[in-house]
Amino acid sequence: MLGYLRLITFSVWVITSSILWLVFILILSPLLILPINSVYSFLYKYAQFLSKWWSIAQYLGVKYIIGTTVVCDKFPYKTTKGRFIILSNHLSNADPFILFHIAPYTLSCIRCFAKVSLLWVPLLNLGMYLMNFPLLKRYSKAALSQNPDLRYRDQNTIRHSAERLSKTHFSLVHFSEGTRATRGKREQTNTPFKNLLPPKAGGLALFLNDMTKPVDAYFDVTLVYPDNDPHLLDFLRGKIKKIVVHIRQINIPDNLKHGSYQDPHYRESFKEWLNTIWEEKDTLITQIRLRDF
Repeated sequence: MLGYLRLITFSVWVITSSILWLVFILILSPLLILPINSVYSFLYKYAQFLSKWWSIAQYLGVKYIIGTTVVCDKFPYKTTKGRFIILSNHLSNADPFILFHIAPYTLSCIRCFAKVSLLWVPLLNLGMYLMNFPLLKRYSKAALSQNPDLRYRDQNTIRHSAERLSKTHFSLVHFSEGTRATRGKREQTNTPFKNLLPPKAGGLALFLNDMTKPVDAYFDVTLVYPDNDPHLLDFLRGKIKKIVVHIRQINIPDNLKHGSYQDPHYRESFKEWLNTIWEEKDTLITQIRLRDF
């Protein structure tokens, strides 16, 4: 009974805070019709400020309503302002709540590569649009074989987002597996990892190549749940008592910061770099689960 009460209360909390965010956004949104760069810049910073407070609201909800303890490493960087790329594993639909949980005190306004289908979600769609989330539509191999030009649609979206985000501070999360690493998906893909799916490098490589200003720092975030197949409903009902978030700063070789993903040598080098990070992450998850749960 208490679990469902937590679920309902947290849902009301998220909806209410989102509506308040929307109201404050709509107050000044008519100014968007003015073709003045300074006006757009002001509104963008205004939206970032409101999004930061929305993130803090979710942090409070997770801590005091859901009751989950999030054990998070200290942010390994001297300033929270900058252009940050965050590589993260993806286990549950609860992951964004955990990332928003740490964002207000450790990172600049957080965004992530997201599926374009999320635009159907009320309130969320406006927020993702205003905050310039890279929204991608994944196509099946069959669809790409019939129409190879489809692959360029996501590339254009990534290029546009990179150009826009280059103008401001941001923390962009790349769920490199491209989907939740559920037990069923791990079995279907014959993944070489115990806890993870193989990472996909294409979207990240394209984004870095299209950035007009350099990224200040790269981070590897590892989310560790007590179980290897956590469910959102269990999280919302307060059944997941503890989640560990490990953060470390990582380096990317200079030759991988810019390059054509169509170049076989560059593509293989980028994949090798990302796979190395994933091997270390896989080992770390096993160690943390044995140590902390």
